[in-house]
Amino acid sequence: MDERDMFSLLFKWAKSTKRRDDKTENENYCTQGLTIVLSQLLNDAAKQYRSDAVRLMNSLFADRIGFRFNMNEKIAVEAQKKKGRGIPDLAIKTENNDKLIIIEVKVDSPVDKRALDSLNEYRKTLSRDKARNKGLVLITRFGDARHDNIDLEQISWLTLAGVLRRALEELERREGSDGTKTAGTYLLGQFCEFLKEAKMSLEKVNSQIDALSAHSMISMLAMLEAVCKELKLAKKLSVGRAQYREESWLGYKCSGGKYSIGLWGDKNTKKPIQLYFEIHEKDRIRRIFKSEEQVRNQFGDNAEFWEDEPAIGCKLNLKSAGFFEDESDEAEQTQIIKNFVKQTLKKWSEAKRAKTLNR
Repeated sequence: MDERDMFSLLFKWAKSTKRRDDKTENENYCTQGLTIVLSQLLNDAAKQYRSDAVRLMNSLFADRIGFRFNMNEKIAVEAQKKKGRGIPDLAIKTENNDKLIIIEVKVDSPVDKRALDSLNEYRKTLSRDKARNKGLVLITRFGDARHDNIDLEQISWLTLAGVLRRALEELERREGSDGTKTAGTYLLGQFCEFLKEAKMSLEKVNSQIDALSAHSMISMLAMLEAVCKELKLAKKLSVGRAQYREESWLGYKCSGGKYSIGLWGDKNTKKPIQLYFEIHEKDRIRRIFKSEEQVRNQFGDNAEFWEDEPAIGCKLNLKSAGFFEDESDEAEQTQIIKNFVKQTLKKWSEAKRAKTLNR
């Protein structure tokens, strides 16, 4: 996850400063984030983005209840401004009071008796409202919480996050690949990244996974573990994983987080899988290197410099290295990995030594 992700950074800041109940604050934060994203898309000057927002609200909420918002309506998305009995977390309504959706947001809090009482209060609020098209929606982590036959629709954060992610992909395709983003697309992307980091978003497992690939991945992890232990990088390794927009990483964290080794894969299956050995000694890296050019001068053209952390990633194209050749047995494959890690560590030691001598 990009450390500059706005929603995640604000969430971490809020968790470090607040004094109230964590579960309630998590739900308030997610409610506000969703409100900000939908409101920005609705209020964008370009009609296309307003259309995207209307489609999102129909797909996520209105279609489930049995009506639709349309482009000609003035729609407001309002998050709860104050606590009180019968005041919902989120409301979506039209200016002419023809349509109203009340949304109750749950993340980690249970749908217990107190929550069911609140849902009943919302039903009473809806029954008194003059809107012709109206309904109640409950958002929970998995979408399977009991609600004691209260007339409502329930959606999971996993489903909601998937709908948002696909909408983001469509927006990015439309805006092109020059890196320029509208405010709505930027905020939607940031919120999607936050949901992923918060484990409220998962991606569908496709049919490419099979018993053979699972067996090969286990064999690869065992090989990486053997190399790390041989080079005394760690007595006990911790398995790590990370997932970004298009890429995924699976491997080990070594030496208390100073190093990591693992496989980076891309959704684009034409791209070869890469083995990365990464150096995360932030303070030393910051003192020694100022640019990617300096890093490549030390480690070679297959090295990358991640300035934000900072960290250094040295990659090995397993296919080019002959790792998958028929004549390469398990011992030769392990040696390819071992030599790659040894060479990287040697270059790192040389860089640290040179810096010490130049003081």
